[in-house]
Amino acid sequence: FRAVELTTNRAVAIKVLCPYLAHEASFQARLDREIQLLRKLQHPNIIPILDFGEAEGLAFIVMPFMGSGTLHERLQKGPLDPLQGGRIVDQLASALTCAHESGVVHRDVKPSNVLLDEDGNALLSDFSFARPDDASQNLTGSALIGTPAYMSPEQCRAEPIDARSDQYSFAIMLFQITTGQLPFDGETPMAVAIKHVNVPLPRPRAVNPNLPEGVELVLVRALAKDPALRFPSIKDLNQAFQTELKAALDPKLRTAGARTVPLDRTLELYRRYQNVKPPAQKRAYERSAVLASLLLLLACAVSAGAVGIIYPELFRPASATSAISQGDLQSTVNVVLTANAPGVGTVLPPGQL
Repeated sequence: FRAVELTTNRAVAIKVLCPYLAHEASFQARLDREIQLLRKLQHPNIIPILDFGEAEGLAFIVMPFMGSGTLHERLQKGPLDPLQGGRIVDQLASALTCAHESGVVHRDVKPSNVLLDEDGNALLSDFSFARPDDASQNLTGSALIGTPAYMSPEQCRAEPIDARSDQYSFAIMLFQITTGQLPFDGETPMAVAIKHVNVPLPRPRAVNPNLPEGVELVLVRALAKDPALRFPSIKDLNQAFQTELKAALDPKLRTAGARTVPLDRTLELYRRYQNVKPPAQKRAYERSAVLASLLLLLACAVSAGAVGIIYPELFRPASATSAISQGDLQSTVNVVLTANAPGVGTVLPPGQL
């Protein structure tokens, strides 16, 4: 709710636990945990707690009111200016780094949980799903926690997660900021979750050809299916992104093409991070084998005709000639077969030869 703080006459936002959920111990525990985490996480880009308590049986949290809306609402209006986008990314990376260094995983990083103030600064909010690394109690039951469009593969599989899961969600948001769309969609939330697990990331430059190669590689690595292949931390991810963004905005580097990444190198890294196997060479060999088989059959037919002309007695009944022995005939067949045999290493389907 939007309210007014009477002592200062300023607008504030009040988060209230719904009355019909108040009797659920897990919901009350989550609200209490959010209060504890936000009091612990003091950072200029994390929404602070102004007050909290309980009134008439309703638990509440008081936070600053952000009239400029969310990053999600801003993205609906069109793409961000590169400098503005870079600043928002930097601020959110700093906020998440603070949380991770304090042992807190957010678990629901997405644009609608990013509030913007009047100066365009970003503040990370909604730590109701956040979980300390040492949390011994699961307050969410067996349900999947997060928003499918931004969930990491390990999160979609309901596996234990750490800061690298937040990095993936953060990178999905970065993908959306830089390309103008989400990498995966589907008719149902579960369909989207399955794509995060099984479908390779669409190449960012295929979505936005104007995206610098260096930025594409940052996204591809941060969105690796295997958490071990991602950046060591969101701080490292942000440093890599800011470096590539600066290079892309520098006219000297941009015109000189000094930071152009070879396509082969890009594809190699893409396949590695997205667990995509390179095109199988086997198919080419199979096509070559089929062609060789056809040529072999043709050659055998031609050779047989030539042998029939040169040595007509070979194809006469045994009673017609006594000069050619069985051994001589077999030797001739061996010579013809050897002369027309496929090359070493040729693979032929069973029965083709």
